[in-house]
Amino acid sequence: MKKVALMLGLIVAVGLGNASYSQDGPPPHKREKGTNVTPEERAAKRTERMKTELSLSEQQTKEVGALNLKHAQEMDVLQKQMEALREEMKQKRDAHKAAIDSVLTEEQRKILQAKIEERKENQEEKREQGE
Repeated sequence: MKKVALMLGLIVAVGLGNASYSQDGPPPHKREKGTNVTPEERAAKRTERMKTELSLSEQQTKEVGALNLKHAQEMDVLQKQMEALREEMKQKRDAHKAAIDSVLTEEQRKILQAKIEERKENQEEKREQGE
C-alpha cells in the first residue's frame, strides 16, 4: 500500500512539474522587440477585451471599436515620431561628445570618462536602494 501511495505521489509531483513548465515564454504584456502589432490588431484586441469585460452591446462594440482604432492609429503616429526624435537626440549627443573630445587632452578625456562612469554607478545604486 505504501508503494502505491508513493508511486501516486511521484506521478502527481511529476505531472505538476510538467504543468508549470508548459507555460513558458514571456507574459503577454511583455513582447519581444520586433514583434510589430498593427494599430488595427491592437484596436480589435482591446475592443474584444472591453466587450467581454464590460458586456458591451453590439452598438457599443461598434462605437468603441471605432474609437479604439482611431486612438491606436494616433498613438502609432506618435510612437514613430518619438522613435525619430530619439534617434536624432542620439546623433546630437554623439556629435556633442565628439566635439568636446576634440577640445580636451587625452588626460582630460580619461578624467571625464571616469566621472561619467562614477555618475552611472551612483545612479544605479540609487535605483537599487529605491526598489
